[in-house]
Amino acid sequence: FCWGANSCGQLGILNPEDPRIRKDPDGIPHLPTPAVLDALADQRIVDIACGEAHSLAVSAMGNLYSWGACSCGQLGLGSCEGMPVDSDGYPYQPTPTLVTAGFQGKAVFKVACGGVHNLAVTEPDQSLAHSLATLVNTDMLADVCFRSSEGELLYAHSCIFKINAPPLYNFVQAQIEQHAAAAGGPEAAGREVPEISMSHVRMEVLVDFVHFVYTLDVD
Repeated sequence: FCWGANSCGQLGILNPEDPRIRKDPDGIPHLPTPAVLDALADQRIVDIACGEAHSLAVSAMGNLYSWGACSCGQLGLGSCEGMPVDSDGYPYQPTPTLVTAGFQGKAVFKVACGGVHNLAVTEPDQSLAHSLATLVNTDMLADVCFRSSEGELLYAHSCIFKINAPPLYNFVQAQIEQHAAAAGGPEAAGREVPEISMSHVRMEVLVDFVHFVYTLDVD
């Protein structure tokens, strides 16, 4: 909902001649009672912020919309060309407009406005360590697995061992070669994921160890 002064289009009302808009003694247009912001009616808005004469809204999808005064670039649209101007000759955008530049495709979470400037918080970058952690004990692209003392299997990826733990990689490769030799050669071993017995190690400890190797994070 929006209401109040609309001298620079800061209410985002689609029709500037909307009969609900009044003018004060100084001729400034305003909306005296809250009204639905029709331009964003199909969006679920999760955050809003207002500056001196501009407004921002963030949708649940992480999209940022801006409208109102644009003289200092506060709408983030890159240009004010073609916009109407207020009584003082300053450009403004009368309706909510999707901000498409600057965020490098990241979703916006929260916004804050100063008089004629803004700040935004976007989704965090997912670290490589976090991404690798999702691979712990998943058979996706796994080329080796460990059998714990409980008899459970933990799937792993030797390429990560090669980078983060070369001695472990060498151990795994030696075990794989032994597995292939016992089976009569690599061809006879087939495409089955080699299994390495870790009968002296509990699954919980094994998972924690592999997680550390993948992420190099002791937490």
